[in-house]
Amino acid sequence: LLTFTEDKFILNGTKMGSAFGYAIEVVDLNNDGFDDLIVGAPFEHRADSDGHFGGIVYVYFSQGVERSRGESSKVFHTPITLKGPGFFSQFGLSISKLGNLDGDKSGYNDFAVGAPFADGGKGAVYVFLGQESKKEFRSTPAQIITASDLPNLHRNVSSFGFSLSGGSDLDGNGYPDLVVGAVTEGVVTILR
Repeated sequence: LLTFTEDKFILNGTKMGSAFGYAIEVVDLNNDGFDDLIVGAPFEHRADSDGHFGGIVYVYFSQGVERSRGESSKVFHTPITLKGPGFFSQFGLSISKLGNLDGDKSGYNDFAVGAPFADGGKGAVYVFLGQESKKEFRSTPAQIITASDLPNLHRNVSSFGFSLSGGSDLDGNGYPDLVVGAVTEGVVTILR
């Protein structure tokens, strides 16, 4: 059964109203045997020297397991922050693990982040690749997929990336697929 954790294992958002924890995913990004934690804060907006960011995703790499009083608890490094594009994109509203999408030899797990109101409200999905360590993790996406990139929709779509589900091989080709929802349009797209 589940039990409550000690305060030191509770992660808190940094800004009120950020919706920290709206989306959460657990996946081992660096194949060290410890699950890492990805937390979305889609309403966190920051203005810094690079401009305005609409949504933040925090990537907490695990630094192993702490054992005390017969219990095991994971301990996380200070998070890496991934910044959303433009104000009000709601980057981090959805997060999904993808499996080893890029097929790298080390088998690092990858993940996707939805920003359903990026690209003028059409929406976008950002793909990030797992790496050997926190130091090597790239905070720039390996791929950005927008609703405009999908030629077979035959209609304008908005809110692409509102929901995500990945890591399964729906078409049986041996590679993980990503299912993307555009809830305001009633459209679900399978990317393979």
